[in-house]
Amino acid sequence: MSVEARLLFLYHLTSERSTPFLLYIEGPGAIADALRMPSGMPSGMPSGMPSGMPSLSLGEAMNELSKNNLVWYADDGSNGVFLPNALKIKENAPQSLNAVKSWVEMTRDLPKTPFILKCFEHWLGIHEAIPHAFTKAFVEALPKAYPMLSVTVTGPVNDLKRGGVGEKVELPEWLDPSVWSDFLVHRNSIKRSMSEHAQILAIKKLTELRSQNQDPTAVLEQSILNGWQGLFPVKSGSSGETKADRLREVTARVLKQGLK
Repeated sequence: MSVEARLLFLYHLTSERSTPFLLYIEGPGAIADALRMPSGMPSGMPSGMPSGMPSLSLGEAMNELSKNNLVWYADDGSNGVFLPNALKIKENAPQSLNAVKSWVEMTRDLPKTPFILKCFEHWLGIHEAIPHAFTKAFVEALPKAYPMLSVTVTGPVNDLKRGGVGEKVELPEWLDPSVWSDFLVHRNSIKRSMSEHAQILAIKKLTELRSQNQDPTAVLEQSILNGWQGLFPVKSGSSGETKADRLREVTARVLKQGLK
């Protein structure tokens, strides 16, 4: 894989025009300008190109990524860009049911071109291979939002309305019910559904961590983010690093494995 193709792939992961699910609109002209990469198909370094800049054209780099099924590019004039394996990365999942709804709303801003609908149908087709319950919930919402799709969900559908909860327990006033529900959905997704007794023990653990100046919401979100069954003190991230930064970093690292 050429240096230019790697550079272009990383650009798609971090573009300001991208979306959390890595299906977005950006024309080749804007990409070429951002990367200072020639948009044509020259055989060598173009005149005036600074030393050390890519020698291949944007078109050639796009072809490399497309041939390796790492990125799809729209052929219908919509300038669509799609990373087909992004939803298989559990670290890139929406972190709550509210985030799932937000993702669905984001898709409404995309033009409903044949390319975009093809991408939606691709997600439906890989539903069983998606590891995170919230990501599956996002995909499962698409047929209802877009009845024109010709593909339906394959495999069992998550019952996220119930959140995988067998018995409801009384929550302390300091515990956010929506975050607690998200944690129960997460536990269900990793096949570790919580009984009433297990929930009581988990709340007892959160109470203990709270007495140690730990934020219960942050503790729960940490376990969801990392796919953990248990609850642990929050690990401090790097200075200035946000959750979005960490998610993007993990996504880039995992997806880059396909470039080797």
